Order: sequence, then C-alpha cells, then structure tokens
Amino acid sequence: MYKLVHYSIPFELTFLYAEEIAKNSRSGMSGMVTVQDQIQADWDNRELIQVITTSIMRIAHFLNNFDMSARSRLAQLNEKLTTLERKIEYLEARVSGEDLNRTQPTEA
Repeated sequence: MYKLVHYSIPFELTFLYAEEIAKNSRSGMSGMVTVQDQIQADWDNRELIQVITTSIMRIAHFLNNFDMSARSRLAQLNEKLTTLERKIEYLEARVSGEDLNRTQPTEA
C-alpha cells in the first residue's frame, strides 16, 4: 500500500521568512519586492503545493485501488486455474486407468 506523508514547514523557518520580509520592507531599497508581492507569491506557492499534494493523493488512491483490483482478479484467475488443473488430473487418471484395464488379459 502506498502512503502519503505530509510535510509541513517548521515554525522557525516561517518566523525567519517573516523576519526577512520585515527587513526588506524596512530597508526601503528601490527595486525590492513589496510585502504585498511577497505575500501574494507565498500564497501562490502554497496554492501550487496544495495542487501538487492533491494530485499525489489522487495518484496514490488510484494505485491502491488498482492494486486491490489486480490482486482480486489474479486470485479469481488462480482459483479457476486450480480447478482446471484438478479436472485435468482427474481425466488423466481416468484415461490411464482405462488403458490399464484394456491391456490386462481377461480370464475366461
């Protein structure tokens, strides 16, 4: 079975990222990205991560369903093959038994 592991960003990294945003906004350097732009980019990244996570979960769900379906069908096929093998063994035994009866001389 496939398992999906959820990773989250540690609080310390989130705090450092927020601190970096604050530093950049205080510096007031020209050409710097505004806090709103950084927040928007962060939301866009989070949305992308959510889409990827959802897609991975769907793939894992599909693979699990496919695995169960394939195992079930293979088990059914195995049962049918076992039944056919038993029938063949029975018929072979019957045919070889009849051959033995034909080759034995009968006493009159």
